[in-house]
Amino acid sequence: MKALMVAGLVTILSVVTAQATTLNERLGFSPQDKVLLIHIDDIGAYSAVAPAARDVLNFGLAKSVSGLTPAPAFEESLTDSKIVGEDFGVHITLTSEPRPTGWTPAAGSAAVPSLVDGKGHLLTSFWKLYMKADEADVRREIEAQIQKALASGLRPTHLDTHVGTVFFKKAWFEHYLSLARKYRIAPMVPRWSQELKEQMGWLGTVMNFLVPGMLKKVGEAGFLQLDAIYILPFPKKDIGYEARRQKYVDILKNLKPGVSQIIIHPAGESSSPGENVRLYEAKIFQEPAIAELIREQGIHLIGWKQIADIYPWDEVREPEL
Repeated sequence: MKALMVAGLVTILSVVTAQATTLNERLGFSPQDKVLLIHIDDIGAYSAVAPAARDVLNFGLAKSVSGLTPAPAFEESLTDSKIVGEDFGVHITLTSEPRPTGWTPAAGSAAVPSLVDGKGHLLTSFWKLYMKADEADVRREIEAQIQKALASGLRPTHLDTHVGTVFFKKAWFEHYLSLARKYRIAPMVPRWSQELKEQMGWLGTVMNFLVPGMLKKVGEAGFLQLDAIYILPFPKKDIGYEARRQKYVDILKNLKPGVSQIIIHPAGESSSPGENVRLYEAKIFQEPAIAELIREQGIHLIGWKQIADIYPWDEVREPEL
């Protein structure tokens, strides 16, 4: 009896310890450490993205990227060995951008009719997607994008989501997590916060009604969650280099303990005044002064591969949100 009681106590303590383990600790850091992923989005959006991303990666502050498999420049981006190195993610894409060339779904337009316009391109309007998209088509397209990456010879370290679309309906989010679990690819899942809500503007206001409860259940299902995420919006007007730079300086100076992610969108060309921030971000994250600030703040830089390598898949349950 005594042996059974001891064994039971050990089991309870091990469960409590596992639940108390922070992502920091799983990664080998202390709970007080400031750990940061500087992550590059939108590989493949257009041809000028990959060269700028390569330069930023070579500088060394950013260590991971993710690509849009339906986008027109995705295939050409795969020829760059630095881009498709050890830390490449699938940027799950359910909407197209209003660029000259529309984005064709990875599953094929006929396979996901509720996601496309009359030309067979992914819808550019989020609201049209929200009202029109069939749940089965969403799952089919998410899986097709993962499979396209795998068929291209990539071994994705993670999944994330273009303009946050997978978070906007419970069923979409469940498919995103379920397919991450099926393929054992770490999904980007943040904890919800007031700061994240404010960063996302009107999208954050909408998400505030939907996301907090879902994210709590995601953690309970065993998925790992980032402690904070920073994604600066694209402004309508050119705000200038110094203004954009100062925002990132403020983030770095005020970073809290835990695992945070800054998402950037560098490019070598801009198609609008608002998109000039892509040019600025390509320069900001190659600045020696920014690297020195990170060092002074005691920030530890990692990539998604480090999270993928410790992902506790045997603990993760099918999500029920």
